[in-house]
Amino acid sequence: PQYFKPTLYRNGPGPFEINNDFKTSVNHAFDGFAFIQKYSVDGQSQLVRFRGSFIKSHAYTQSLLNNRLIVRQFGTDPCKSIFGRFQSLFRSHDPTTSTDDTGVTVQLVHNQLLALTETVTGNILDSDTLELQGPLITLPYSQSMDSEIFTITTAHVMHDDKRQMTIGYSGRITYKGHWLDVIFISDQSFNQDKTDDDDDIDKWISANNRFINITNNMSSKSKDYNRLIKSSTKLCRFPYEYACYMHSASISEDYLILTEIPYHFNTFYAIWGCLAGGTLTDMFKWNGETMPTYFRIISLDTGEQIARIPDPPFFTFHHINSFQNEHNKKQIIVDICAFDDPTIVNELYINKLRQNIFPSGGGYLRRFQLDLDTNTCIEPNINARQPQGIHSTSYSNSRGPVQL
Repeated sequence: PQYFKPTLYRNGPGPFEINNDFKTSVNHAFDGFAFIQKYSVDGQSQLVRFRGSFIKSHAYTQSLLNNRLIVRQFGTDPCKSIFGRFQSLFRSHDPTTSTDDTGVTVQLVHNQLLALTETVTGNILDSDTLELQGPLITLPYSQSMDSEIFTITTAHVMHDDKRQMTIGYSGRITYKGHWLDVIFISDQSFNQDKTDDDDDIDKWISANNRFINITNNMSSKSKDYNRLIKSSTKLCRFPYEYACYMHSASISEDYLILTEIPYHFNTFYAIWGCLAGGTLTDMFKWNGETMPTYFRIISLDTGEQIARIPDPPFFTFHHINSFQNEHNKKQIIVDICAFDDPTIVNELYINKLRQNIFPSGGGYLRRFQLDLDTNTCIEPNINARQPQGIHSTSYSNSRGPVQL
């Protein structure tokens, strides 16, 4: 229709080699350099205009300049020496140990386009030209913790229209314990009149040396946006007995639903992986044979934990949808693309992708019904939203082909 004039932004991996040199190929699909795309639809002219740009992150520009990867990525470690890998265990705040190449998703926060990944750094982009405006470094999990090993964040933040806020989370992994940080970024600043030293972005930058390579030439506009995000964000912290890989979550009308899958951070694996040239994918151990998946439910109104509900183990990257039963708001329906185990992580290595090898067969849709009153989870075999009538209907939850 003529009135239809939306703009679609998309983010994802671009090239897997540096300067088209096959010898410089990264190892994993998640490591391709971020390529941001913009599609502008004009219903009146019946045209779609396209613009694309690589995100000019420090990791991207310096890798091109040196014709080699310069920072550790999800599945690629550029460090060749055992001594260098050993040192990296004690340099969690070193700017060379974490990438700022944000190639997972794109989100509008405070009317500003952000590109995000699973590290503590985001990138601020111009929504028209797609050019990099500066780094985002003032979210709570960007600040170092005592004895920190590393922090893994969600790239897939969510916006709650009802409460006018953006929701995210991170796993904080330290030698003294693990924590789950849930953040709420209000569309309005909480502390607009605050002028104390805590809001001095230059002091914040100087106190966080991990950002030294990406903050040398921050513009005043970029600093203002970082200050706005800092003053708009509330943090809720929870004990985290088993820190796990948690790529995405979902929200219903009243709750944040987190899936704590039994793909747990393992200190021994992390140490051995670093010494042997391993990466983030080598720091996690699958414990699905002995441990369940837990659904952690957080109130969007108060930030308090409402429930932690066990379910048989599964692996997942992405939530699909969540909603509450219209007849019982204490029942939450969650749709997830699930896998039996994390085999898919290894199948996304470039050498296997190029051979089109997927022995695990991919994921499948699973629906979970969480009951907050009984603290139980079931997988229903009927669609609660399907109106009853004279027509025959079928709803299936299956791990394999279904023949009707």
